[in-house]
Amino acid sequence: MTSAPRNSLLALVMFAAIALEPMPAFAQPGVAIYGGTGKDGANHGLAIISHQDFWQHGFVSGWRARAHLETSLTHIDGDGLGGNRLSVVGLTPTLRFEPPRSPGFLEFGIGANYFDQKDINSRKSVGTHFEFGDIIGLGLKFGQRRQFEIGYRLIHYSNAGIRRPNPGVDFHTLRLKSDF
Repeated sequence: MTSAPRNSLLALVMFAAIALEPMPAFAQPGVAIYGGTGKDGANHGLAIISHQDFWQHGFVSGWRARAHLETSLTHIDGDGLGGNRLSVVGLTPTLRFEPPRSPGFLEFGIGANYFDQKDINSRKSVGTHFEFGDIIGLGLKFGQRRQFEIGYRLIHYSNAGIRRPNPGVDFHTLRLKSDF
């Protein structure tokens, strides 16, 4: 078995292990699909949202802050010469801010990600298999119970200078989510 398929299998096993972790009774699981593009390629994937509202806080202004965990399996298709298909498994705690009486939200997250390969294409390498993933997003909830979401995210992967090269990779992503 070559290194890329073996690493992709490892990524899939890691995703399954994290996603199937038992959730506490308060957790309302959800699933999201997403896809987007960036300067060096395109991404698409699946996220399992668990431990929703494992922390929450209401502010005097009426805004609410809520936290959840996302386990994601992402594929990145590198553009250009030598473009590779990478599999990425991530675990990201995400903090969401919701204004009063509004279906909108803002969210931020920083998580850990495992890349099965380092080279996105012949001109871009992420430097390490371990990369941090930063999320900045906004979206709207809809449906009778507001159980659906549509949103935009800017996702940035970087190894935070652990090893060179550390060029960072950015994706503009659209996301659809449904609670169970």
